[in-house]
Amino acid sequence: MKSLSFCSWKESYNTGIEEIDIQHRKIADYISELYGSISQNVAAETSNLIVEELVQYTKTHFVYEEKLMEQNKFTKIDEHKKVHEEFKNKLNVFIDKAQKKQQITFQLVQFLRDWLIEHIQVEDKEYVPFVLKK
Repeated sequence: MKSLSFCSWKESYNTGIEEIDIQHRKIADYISELYGSISQNVAAETSNLIVEELVQYTKTHFVYEEKLMEQNKFTKIDEHKKVHEEFKNKLNVFIDKAQKKQQITFQLVQFLRDWLIEHIQVEDKEYVPFVLKK
């Protein structure tokens, strides 16, 4: 399946923390892959599989990111964790709706893209100085 570039990576999204940037790009790739599957009317099972992989990868990313914040004594870690939890809750609502309709919607993909970009540029940029101070 050809992946359409719906969530193109821009250099301005980089945090300067290599592993975090790699993980963020991977999440962006999953979002673009999901968009491609919807746009090309690929079987629902394929889109559902992409969503499952995206959700699992994002959870792993959150664990890594939160551990990094703890290790570097980021002062707003509790607020950041709360943002992650809110995202997971909103995502679950979208997924539940999609499963009832038996299709992944464009609104889900747009939500994922917009949230990722906003989260990187606002919340994630706050902890970067704590990590890069070394």
